[in-house]
Amino acid sequence: MRVTHAWQDWNVRRLARVPPLLAAALLAAALLAAVVATAPAAPSRSGLYGTVRKGPVRPVCRAGEPCTVPVEVTLVFSRQGREVARLRSNRQGRYRVALPPGYYQISTVERIGIRRLPRPHAVHVRAGHWDRIDLFLDTGIR
Repeated sequence: MRVTHAWQDWNVRRLARVPPLLAAALLAAALLAAVVATAPAAPSRSGLYGTVRKGPVRPVCRAGEPCTVPVEVTLVFSRQGREVARLRSNRQGRYRVALPPGYYQISTVERIGIRRLPRPHAVHVRAGHWDRIDLFLDTGIR
């Protein structure tokens, strides 16, 4: 014996009156909303990439010998005093960070040489662009 409630009968009768085309459109909209909600975020359309180098690495630089080397360091990107991103450059000094358009300050967690601020330490991220910004940390060796 099947027990039904009045609200169940009412819903069935109400749904039976929905035109088939409208029902198909509602089902399609619900499925699309579910797919969009579970889709991964779109890749960022702007950001920075480049290398981080430190130098000089010896008191006297000679012609034909590099006086700077790549550095593995933690970079902090801040905007209006608030940290937006933190990442570590790899052994070759390379970094890549997705950032919304705007002006940023760059600093390092580790102190390498004189300061925690690389050159340049104030950068602008353009909308819709990935810009190369190579960073330099002064070791203070003279």
